[in-house]
Amino acid sequence: MKNMLTQYPTGLVACVLVSDSFDVFKACKDYWGDKLKDLIKGRITGDSFGRLVVRPDSGDPADTCKQILKILCEQFKEDVTTTKTGHKLLPAYIRVIQGDGVDYESIPKILKSLKNAGFAADNMVFGSGGALLQKLNRDTFKCAFKCSEITVSGEKREVFKDPITDKGKASKKGRLTVQLASETTGFKDADKYKPRQGDKGVAGGTGFLHYSTDGKIVTVASGMGDASKDLMVEVFRDGRLLKDYSLEEIRKRADIPQGPFADPPKEWVISIEKAGKKLGLTLVSEGQEKLKVTAMLPGAAEEWNKANPDQAIALGDYVTKVNTVTGPKTAEKMLKECAKDKVELTILRP
Repeated sequence: MKNMLTQYPTGLVACVLVSDSFDVFKACKDYWGDKLKDLIKGRITGDSFGRLVVRPDSGDPADTCKQILKILCEQFKEDVTTTKTGHKLLPAYIRVIQGDGVDYESIPKILKSLKNAGFAADNMVFGSGGALLQKLNRDTFKCAFKCSEITVSGEKREVFKDPITDKGKASKKGRLTVQLASETTGFKDADKYKPRQGDKGVAGGTGFLHYSTDGKIVTVASGMGDASKDLMVEVFRDGRLLKDYSLEEIRKRADIPQGPFADPPKEWVISIEKAGKKLGLTLVSEGQEKLKVTAMLPGAAEEWNKANPDQAIALGDYVTKVNTVTGPKTAEKMLKECAKDKVELTILRP
């Protein structure tokens, strides 16, 4: 915090100082309003103008902004003025910007809350991006990239955030590995992550095992994982891209069968013949590359399997290829292949 103020003694120092990195209320009272107070006030001298803009980034915007202005007005009370309407206004060298949860509807609510609490609108600046459109952003799936470990003079240190206004935004600590839960053994219940309990709780929470909602994947924090079991692949290091995934590769990995964005299942009934044996199948699309066998012509399956042991098939199996044609995305071609005299099926047994 001090480094930022000394590196940039003039102009606006704003978005870089996201106070979520600290207890935002403690930062406003003990850091901005005490230890760094003289440095902040000294940014306006003679022809030199500098302004610190404090940026909270969690919690209910109306309540958080009101609390912050209350603290700042108390800490800088010797320079606080009153507007013609009787509302308190911070000195020119410090302001507040709100960029989290800001849209067309929320700004009036925030301003109304501040007005009723006796604070001027000029204390605030608002920032908004994707929320002005469909509001589909990284928070839709709670996706974020955070620094978790830093090495200073050869010493590794854990880095994390745990905003006092939103414990759901706490980030993971230290060196991380993502592992299959079934391969992650030898730990105790006490090692499972628990969020900070109350304002006086342990910052960053306790425990280092972060399980996925289905319990199949676990992120092991604080360097307690097994690097040989890490499911993650290094793609970026020191400014260099190590793996450049194509859009098609990303789409394949993102394709969750029957997931929220999956195409509705499609069903086909086909008849194939080989070695004089006919087989009727009902296939249902699952994902982009597999067809699941959901029904078979009674009696025909046994005869087919005897005549074609290398292509034995059962309910629940997947047909991934007919001759050289794959997947439901090319279903029409697959059906044409099935009508040929010689048919080779590629079967995947779950």
